[in-house]
Amino acid sequence: MIIGIDIDDTLTYLYDIKIKTAQDYIKKNKMPYKLVKSDANFLSDMFDWPAEECDKFWLKESDKMLSKVKARDYASEVIKRLRQRGYKIVIITARNKAIIFLLFF
Repeated sequence: MIIGIDIDDTLTYLYDIKIKTAQDYIKKNKMPYKLVKSDANFLSDMFDWPAEECDKFWLKESDKMLSKVKARDYASEVIKRLRQRGYKIVIITARNKAIIFLLFF
C-alpha cells in the first residue's frame, strides 16, 4: 500500500509561522490587509488578499518562512514505523504552484 502525506501543517508546523510572517509583511509594506479568518488554509482567505498579492508574498518570503519550520513531534518515527510495516510513503507538497511528489522507498 502507498500512503501520501502532505508536508505543510501535516508533517510540519507552518501555520503560526505563516500568519506571523504575513502580518510582519503587511505591516512592513503598509498594506491595508489584516487577519480576517484565522481558520482558513490559504493566505488569500486569511487576509482577504488578492491572488497576485499572495504570489508576491510567497516569492519574497517563502524561503525565510520555510527555513523556520519544525517537524511535528514523532512525524519521523511514525513514517519509519509505516515503512517497517511495508508501506511506501509519498511525501506531497504543492509549493510554488507545482505539485511535487517525493517517493520514499
